[in-house]
Formats: sequence, structure tokens, C-alpha cells
Amino acid sequence: MSQRIGKYEVIRRIGEGSSSNVYLCRDPFMQTQVAVKVSKPEALRDPRYAHIYRKLFSVEAQLAGKLRHPHIAAILDAVDEDDLKYIVIEYVRGGTLEKYCEPNNLLPLGKVAELMFKCTRALEFAHRLGITHRDIKPANILCVEEAGDVRDVKITDFGTAMDEAQDTTLVAGIGSPAYMSPEQIREGMLSHQTDIYSLGVVMYQLLTGHLPFEAPNNAGMVYQVLHVDAPTPCMHRPELPENFERIVMKAIAKNCAQRYDTWEAFATDLADAARVQPTSRDSEDIAEAERFDLLKRLRFFEAFDDVQLWEVVHFADWRRAPPHQVLFSEGETGSDFLIVAEGQVRVTRRGRLLNILGPGECVGEMTYLARLNEAHETAASSSAHVTRSADVTTTSPCTLMRISTTALSRASSACQLSFNRAFIGLLVERLQLANQRLST
Repeated sequence: MSQRIGKYEVIRRIGEGSSSNVYLCRDPFMQTQVAVKVSKPEALRDPRYAHIYRKLFSVEAQLAGKLRHPHIAAILDAVDEDDLKYIVIEYVRGGTLEKYCEPNNLLPLGKVAELMFKCTRALEFAHRLGITHRDIKPANILCVEEAGDVRDVKITDFGTAMDEAQDTTLVAGIGSPAYMSPEQIREGMLSHQTDIYSLGVVMYQLLTGHLPFEAPNNAGMVYQVLHVDAPTPCMHRPELPENFERIVMKAIAKNCAQRYDTWEAFATDLADAARVQPTSRDSEDIAEAERFDLLKRLRFFEAFDDVQLWEVVHFADWRRAPPHQVLFSEGETGSDFLIVAEGQVRVTRRGRLLNILGPGECVGEMTYLARLNEAHETAASSSAHVTRSADVTTTSPCTLMRISTTALSRASSACQLSFNRAFIGLLVERLQLANQRLST
């Protein structure tokens, strides 16, 4: 291999499969690191399997630029030049989930729920585009690690994907039997529920360090997947909470009618599980799965797509507050605003009650809206402080998002536009309510 693959400068090889090598490379134009998966020339000339390898390359290459989601490793480029075929993928540091499937290296329960939740959102996004992955397994889920903690995941390797938009014949018999649904093994009609089953197997393994079925060879594995009931996770890990066991067993039900029928139902149960479990060994912060689930429930964010919601999950300052905590004080200055995710807050001016705000309501947003009226607005001016006109105090336990105008000014233009539209809708509702009060 030369020191370049096309325009990409090779740094080192980071992986190898039966039909391809993966290299860490540098994109000289974007000044970023990327992963380049290069088809092996000998595989492309193999008389038995060359047509399969070429098909897998073609399927993944056709998805370049299509799967843009925070929890899917982006396919950035694809090149097909005779015997040189390669796909350029977002580089994700941290390896795969495989190392966390060992009994002596299991992740905290809350972290497992959070990571699986993120996978459901990514796979639901793919499903809405008509894409079923068909090869979900720990080796195809990349980890984003920081200080020894798994902060994020990204699904990769869509070479075996079924794309409803492409009128092409699928490659059958491709996949890992331990993670394949009964209907996939039988080569029957497939839907998103085959990915739900596979993700359920991954979750089972992350919770117990074991597969639902363990056999010395593929034939034995196939027989068990088709005909044997899986042992419950508690047989491997007796202390496992009942809700985790229930989620896993529903996801890996052999009968599709007993399995989760939608990604939304699967995700909701995972978010509820993450809500009551710490997400890391040393943190009890609000889990990202819980944050996302809260946003999905709030009418303020109903027009935001998944990508924009994940932006909010990450740039908002999330916190819980007890009753009677003062959040803003009249006369003080600030450059941020609050959105109530759970609970209620009281807004008063000079001791007089102005409003009671609940989930999805904003307070202090004029800090941000005032900046939109400045034609010469810059990132610097958006951080300027304004004087608060009222006291804001919690009346019950609350979950709050504190958003600085600076953070929002750095969000994507699509996310900022969604905020502006939501604010306009909120202001219209408040004006209508004020008019009703004046007319009575």
C-alpha cells in the first residue's frame, strides 16, 4: 500500500476484514482524520465471492452522504476505479462495543440503556429513509471514549443494508448468526424488526457478558435461534433489574408479533430505564437518553428533527432543582434563558405573581430574542448581558435546561431556525392569552 489512497494520506492500518483493510488517513483538504476502507484486490478477484464483495461495496457506497445522524458514522466518500475500491468514513476514536461484552468489563446499567437508546434513534432514522441495517452487532457499533468513559456511539458498516429505494437484489446469507433474527436466518421478509432483534441481542450481551445462544458452530447457533428459548438475562446476572430483563426479552422475541413493533416503543422503555440508573461509575448526571426523551415530549420542540434535538441535548446546561430555588432575580443581569423540562416555576415582579410556567415553557428568552433585532449582531454581541425584569423561583422539583445565547449562536443554522420558530409560536400564544384576559 502506498502512502496515499487517492487524495488521502495514510497514517496507519487500524483494521482488517475478510474483504477489506481499514486505514487511518488524513484528508489534506479538510485537515481531518478519516477512516478509509479499501477492498482487497485478491477478494475482488476471488472466483467464488468476488460478486458478493462487489455488491457489498456498492450498497455501502450508494449511501454516501445519505445517512447524516449524530449516531451513525458518516460515509463521506466512495471511489470505484477498476481494482481500487474504497469508502471514506468518519473516524471514530475508541474502538467498538466488543470489549464491553466481556463479563469482567461490563458497563454500568444506565450507560447500557443510554447507548442502546442512541442506537434506536439512529436505526429509526435509517428506517425512515427506508434502510434496514441487517448486521447489527457490537463490532459494528463504534465508541466515542473520553477519560475512560464511553460518551457516545456511532453505528457503522452498512454494506449489508436493505434499501427500499434501490431496486436491487439483496445478498442473502450475510451476517452473524448469533445476532440474526429468526426471519433473517430463514431468508424471509425483513423489516426494521430484524434490526430490533439484533440490537436486543447486543443489549443482552452488554448486560450479561454472554450471548442469548452459545454454540460451538454456526449450525448449532442457527438451530438454537430458530427453536430454543433464550435463557433470561437474570440467569447470568441475578441482580439485574426486572425492567432491563423485560426490555431485552421483548426485543429478542422470536415471534415478530411479540417483539417491539416500533423503534419508538423500544426507545421509550430504554429512556425510562436510563432515567433511574446512573450512567457512569462516578456520575449521576442527567442521562443523555433521558434528556432526548424529555425533549421529544415537549411541544416546544415538536418541529425539531432528531439531529437538532441531539444538538440541544449537548449544548444545553441540564440541571435538577429543588422546590423554592431562585433561578433568576429581578434586577440582575444575564445572557441565558431557561426551558422547563419537568416541574413548575413561578414568575413574580415586586412580589406580584405574573405567571406559573410548566414543561416546555421558556423564561428569560427575551435575552436571546432581543439580539435578533440587531442587524449588526455578532457572536460577541450575542453574549451581552441584559437586566432581568422578574424573579423566577421553582415551585416543585424541576428539570431545567439553561441555554446561553452564545451556545445557541454557535448551533447549526437549522437548529437556530427551529428555535426562532418555536419562540414565535410561544409569543403568539402568549399574546392571544393576554388578549383573552383583556376582553373578559
